[in-house]
Amino acid sequence: MKRRGRLALSFGLILIASISPAEAGDLSANDLLLVYNSRSTASRQLAEHYSAARSVPPDLLLGIDMPLRESITAKTYEEIAATVRRFIQQRSADQPILCLVTFYDVPLKISAIKQTKEQRKRQDELRKLRGESVTAMEQLLQQAGETKEGHPAASEPNATTALEMEKRYHALRRKLVNSLAAVELKNRGAANRRFLEFVAAADGTRAALSIARSSFERYAASVEQSSPQIESRRKQIGDAEGQYLQARKRLRIIRDEGPLSDKLLPAIEDIRRVLGLLDSLKWLERDIERLSLKESHAAFDSELSLVLWKNYGRYRWQPNLLSPEVRVRFPELRRPPVMMVSRLDAPTPKIVRRMIDDAVAVERVGLSGKCYFDTRPLKKNDAYRRYNLDLMRLFHLVRDKTDLPARVHLGPGVFPRGSCDDAALYCGWYSLAKYVPAFTFRRGAVAAHIASFEMISLRSKTKNYWCAGLLYDGVAATFGPTAEPYLESFPSATRFFGLLLTGETLVECFYETSPFLSWQQVLLGDPLYRPFAKNPKLTLDELNPPDDSATGVAPTSNR
Repeated sequence: MKRRGRLALSFGLILIASISPAEAGDLSANDLLLVYNSRSTASRQLAEHYSAARSVPPDLLLGIDMPLRESITAKTYEEIAATVRRFIQQRSADQPILCLVTFYDVPLKISAIKQTKEQRKRQDELRKLRGESVTAMEQLLQQAGETKEGHPAASEPNATTALEMEKRYHALRRKLVNSLAAVELKNRGAANRRFLEFVAAADGTRAALSIARSSFERYAASVEQSSPQIESRRKQIGDAEGQYLQARKRLRIIRDEGPLSDKLLPAIEDIRRVLGLLDSLKWLERDIERLSLKESHAAFDSELSLVLWKNYGRYRWQPNLLSPEVRVRFPELRRPPVMMVSRLDAPTPKIVRRMIDDAVAVERVGLSGKCYFDTRPLKKNDAYRRYNLDLMRLFHLVRDKTDLPARVHLGPGVFPRGSCDDAALYCGWYSLAKYVPAFTFRRGAVAAHIASFEMISLRSKTKNYWCAGLLYDGVAATFGPTAEPYLESFPSATRFFGLLLTGETLVECFYETSPFLSWQQVLLGDPLYRPFAKNPKLTLDELNPPDDSATGVAPTSNR
């Protein structure tokens, strides 16, 4: 695997709040839309079976003519999505659809998008702007005193990366800071102004304001009492900070609209002024890469979560705004509602029917059994180790705070074949596309193996993927990726399984803890399944102690 870390909805605004077990499960059958493939008898019959089992009204079943393939083109997806979108938008405002359920024979994944003429044109425009920014940054560094030795101006500006420029900038900035102390007192004011102008041009308004604020407050603290001049200067800095925040908010809206936004090109000078030449370079590099569409493939369900969105980039992922942790990172971002999506799918229709029946039956009595966690001996302080520690944290949480027996595997490899009886929950890693049947699962078990490609297919006759293997062996729910997902796209093990233990619904656990959408992760199982509703094993206070700071792997990509 490569490295790259109760939901309330109303149209036009997404409101997110933590829930207590008493409030969990407000998601009901009337909030679902069951989407099946009208070409497939099995797909229709399973949707009808689920509708009867969960009392979903018949008018919330939507049959769509789809190819009988696991993978479809982006164009075919758009045709399917348009039908789903119309159905959702035709519902009255007091009867919104909150969750989509896809069934057996609905396509599993979407192939990469082909670049359009408009995208190629915009990519060329952004490459030109990027070259101009590199040239401007070269000139700025030389004017500020960088020697040409070792840093000749690039003959091809687009060959120089923002990262290279950033290293040179910070090296020169440290040199300038050291030299300021040697400037004569009478010349220090002018030297400081030149330094601030240099920082503002390269690193943006925020960096310059931070230096100005810090210097001013040190000066203000050194005088015995305030004065009109001091208060006037403090107000000037405060007003400038407020103007910066407003400008930053406007630019975030443009960034959210993506590289094809008609507001982007006219805003380039503002981007360079507010964010600085370095961040404008990063912005342009990111948008040029997004327009290449090299990683525009996605899981069908993950893309369907954004069925109501328009004009969003298909390169890699979008932030999941139903996750409270992600939402904190994007406080100004406003989008149409996000649809939760869960899939009732498996290698055979018989297994899907069993998944539905198991979830309904077990929910009435509550899930019991043993919990198994598979970890690896990792020492390097990186994303892999942090996820491994998250798995260990989950083990300790279950062992110390619940009455469920818990067992952890600490060595290399995974639990050996046939070694785990009476399994109710399992989470672990890492055996890539090599499912090991270590478990005898209790009815209604929930399990997940953290590895790449484990849901690249549910029908493969030649590959031994974990998702299919777990379903064959009896689990009611699992999740996994349809392609290389990067580690930070996985839900935090502690958060996902911890919320499940509080009594929350399966689909809400997944969407509260998944960082990305329009990407590779897929949830398999009854969205309304609440295996611990009858007898919650954790409270939210136990899951979220006041000193809790480690909730998973922080995203490292810039999309």
